[in-house]
Amino acid sequence: MPKTTFLNLPDDKKQRIFQSAVAEFGDFPFETASISRIVRNSGISKGSFYQYFEDKKDLFRYVVSVVSDKKHYLMEKILEQKKNLPFFSMLRELFFEGCLFGKNNPELAAIADNLMKDPYLKEEFLNENLQRVHEFAVKLLKIGLDKGEVDDGIDLYFTAGMLISLNIGIAHCLSREAKYSDLELRSTVEKMMNFVENGIKIKKYKKNKERK
Repeated sequence: MPKTTFLNLPDDKKQRIFQSAVAEFGDFPFETASISRIVRNSGISKGSFYQYFEDKKDLFRYVVSVVSDKKHYLMEKILEQKKNLPFFSMLRELFFEGCLFGKNNPELAAIADNLMKDPYLKEEFLNENLQRVHEFAVKLLKIGLDKGEVDDGIDLYFTAGMLISLNIGIAHCLSREAKYSDLELRSTVEKMMNFVENGIKIKKYKKNKERK
């Protein structure tokens, strides 16, 4: 992660370096991404770069963490706004907004796509960010349980992992499309949600049995 020398830089300079790194890691896979291009495009020397970061992977880890924080903040904000909706409607909105984040930030989506294509980086960096994502998914499912809309017989932590995998999968599929409308995005999310809802929602026969 960044050294203190980077954190103490003026905000505009930090942002310039960050945006240069985002462009580079979005345009090129990690292995072929170039520190030389990053420093040239951000207007710093290579010597200065190594005063700010240990190496290319250190910079990449910083970029991924900033992107992860930005998306997590968005998801928490959407959850607060939509928490009074029926559970599966709320989940649809969260999935849609997550995909919309990728559409509205194509350079960040490109970094995620390049990360998913590299099995070694994928394992390392996904593991680093997985705990917070998993905790968020568990929190969602607990809301569904509290609302009485999710089957209380599910394995909570396993199902949370499945939701995360579906989210990663749909984002990866969408990233391969050059352009797609919000309507097409909604349609894709709906297909996935039909699968999720039919798999984990509480069954009518179970409700009827409990009433007897």
